[in-house]
This record gives sequence, structure tokens and C-alpha cells, in this order.
Amino acid sequence: MCSSDLNPSGGVTGNVAPNFRASVTDQMSLGVEQAIGPNVVEIRYVGSIGKHTYRANVNWDTPLPQSTPFSGPGGFAANDELPYYQQAPLITAGGGIVMTDSEGVQNFNSLQAKFSRQMTHGLSVNMNYTWESDLSDSDVETGVGDYEVPTMIRQLDYGVDENEIRSRLAGAVTYNLPFGQLSHGLRHTAIGGWQLSALGRWSTGGPFTILDSAQPAAINNGVSSSDRPNKIGD
Repeated sequence: MCSSDLNPSGGVTGNVAPNFRASVTDQMSLGVEQAIGPNVVEIRYVGSIGKHTYRANVNWDTPLPQSTPFSGPGGFAANDELPYYQQAPLITAGGGIVMTDSEGVQNFNSLQAKFSRQMTHGLSVNMNYTWESDLSDSDVETGVGDYEVPTMIRQLDYGVDENEIRSRLAGAVTYNLPFGQLSHGLRHTAIGGWQLSALGRWSTGGPFTILDSAQPAAINNGVSSSDRPNKIGD
């Protein structure tokens, strides 16, 4: 056995937690539908609860945040201020202990409304509206500022999911133009069977987090260069 086996160096990155589990999702749906002549109206609740969701790149060798700079260069944590430095000095000093685990959660709830009209008097309509709330403590995009305090991810990172689109509306309208319907031959070929169609989609934007990258960070965890807001709203 060589000395590097007894005293390894370099950060632990790209590793999977030993208790990693497959994600579990419970889905729910309940709706009502009513036909009124050629029109159909549907209202439906759709939701899901996710457990053991994927959380990538959690650096467990992260000190608790403090309002004053750490003693390392640029206000970052010095080696002896890292939580696991005493147990594995060469590993933590070389890049942290970065793990991917399956301890995340996700809660999705939505209200979906649909109006459709079969082709009647040359007109058909299909309209859909969805309102949703998508909350999680998992960030599959692993953006800057995620998991600032690994031991408090559920308390600090649980919030609006990066993929949430709060409201969206989509619709399509088709109208058969009335002229030429009774014509025949070349006349019918030229002016009959024409339609006007319109498609539209509208949605709110996705969520984002404002970060302050000024150095040193005002609320510093020793390894991140960005502050997240500590207040939402007035």
C-alpha cells in the first residue's frame, strides 16, 4: 500500500451518497366535466408529492454562515475553519466534500381548466388554463448559491422550484369560411374549403434568485462567493 492510499489528497467531488435511493412520486388527479350543447367544460386538480428527489453537488464541508469574513484569503474559510479539516485535512483542503444525495422533496399542485367547442356552425375552440405551485428543496440545475448550509437544506432551500410556471394560457380557434360551400367543380376547388386558424400561448416567467457577489460576502459561509436575500417582501 502506498502513502497516497493512507493519506489521500484532493477534494471529494462527483460522488453519490452511500444511502442514495430511487425517487418516489405519488400523483393525484380529480376533475369534473360538463357538456353544454357542443361545448365541454372541464376543471381538474392535478398534484404530486416527490420523495427522495435528486440533490446534486452538496458540499458538506461548508462552515456555518457568519456576518464577518473568515480568516482565509478574500474572506473565505481557511483550512482549519472547514468542518471536516481535522478528520481529512488533505481532502477538504483540496476541494471540499461534494456529494449527490436523494434527500430532496417536491410538492406540486395545480388547477387546470379547459373549454372546448366541437365544430359547430363552422367554429371550433380549444382553450386551456393552468395555475400551478411547485415547491422543492432540490435544484437539478445546481445554480450558484444553492445549499449554502448543508445541514439546513430543508429549512433554507425549500421554496419555489426553478421549473415552476405559475400561470399559462393556451388556445386554438378554427373557423370554416362560409363562401364557396355550395359551389362545384373548379369554383369549389378555388374558393371552397378555406379555414382561418389562430393559435396563442401566454405564460408568466420562471423564478429567479437575486445574488450579491460583492467580496467579502456580508453573510458568508466561507466557501461561496454569493449572498442570497435574507428577506422576501416588505
